[in-house]
Amino acid sequence: MAGVTVPDRKFDAAHQVTISAISRKKGTDFDQQYRADQRQAHGEAIALLVAYQQSGRSEQLRAWVIKMLPVVRKHREAIGVLNAP
Repeated sequence: MAGVTVPDRKFDAAHQVTISAISRKKGTDFDQQYRADQRQAHGEAIALLVAYQQSGRSEQLRAWVIKMLPVVRKHREAIGVLNAP
C-alpha cells in the first residue's frame, strides 16, 4: 500500500523483553502488567499517528491516520477505565 514496506514478523529486542516478562505473570499480576503495556503501546501508537498526520508524505496514509487517530485514543481511554477503582 502506498509504497510502504511491511517489516518481518520478528519482534525487536524491546518488544521481546516485554513479551517475555508478561509471559511469566499470572492472575492479577498479569492483568495489571497487560493493562500497563497496553496503555504504553497505545500512547506510542498515538504519538506515531500524530507525527505522521503532521508530516507524512502520503495523502492516502494521512487520510487513514486522521480516521484512525480518534479510534486509538478511544481505546486508550477504555484502558484507563479498566484501571479505575
